[in-house]
Amino acid sequence: RLYVGAGQVLVADFKTGPMPQVTPAAYTRQMALYAALLEQIYPDDDIVTLLVWTEAAQIQELSADARQAALNPGDLPGTA
Repeated sequence: RLYVGAGQVLVADFKTGPMPQVTPAAYTRQMALYAALLEQIYPDDDIVTLLVWTEAAQIQELSADARQAALNPGDLPGTA
């Protein structure tokens, strides 16, 4: 899901099952790629990424630092 508000873009991805103690690296990378693309479209807005765990109705925000750490050189054009 995507919400664009005043100065903020929120992207949420829904996951089934309980929220794990450690966020799977693949999910963090997925959200990092979403955020990186949204930053190109909305360069002046804050990007907020959320994982919504449906089984327990928990919401987990992924920090910008966690997202950045999940990206590899070459994941996005111009970053190789």
